[in-house]
Amino acid sequence: MKNKVFKALLYMVSSIFLSSVLALIIGKLYGFGFFENLFWIGIVIVAVGGMSSITGQASGSRILGGNESQYQSFANIESLQVERKLTNYYANFKKHAVFDPRISGFGVILSGLILIIIGYHFSL
Repeated sequence: MKNKVFKALLYMVSSIFLSSVLALIIGKLYGFGFFENLFWIGIVIVAVGGMSSITGQASGSRILGGNESQYQSFANIESLQVERKLTNYYANFKKHAVFDPRISGFGVILSGLILIIIGYHFSL
């Protein structure tokens, strides 16, 4: 557990440092304010951290679209149900979850939220 917390803090500190450097560079090149840049970079970091936390396999993504016939879609759904029964999907739902916020992803999301708060607070 200690290693995971250290890893999360490392991700937080490194992403805050790198985004501060990026905000300085953007501010010097384009003349925007430092804290306004931190705010927008924080929004991007939260979005990237959230998307990087998504794992697993999406089910039902091709049911309504594409060139598949209705029979193929039905076969895909049936095979997904059989697969879920074999792997005991519902009993181990946390293990098979699509959104699994790992400590590193949580650290990136938290650092983005910190940047948003800092950027909003100091830009007023």
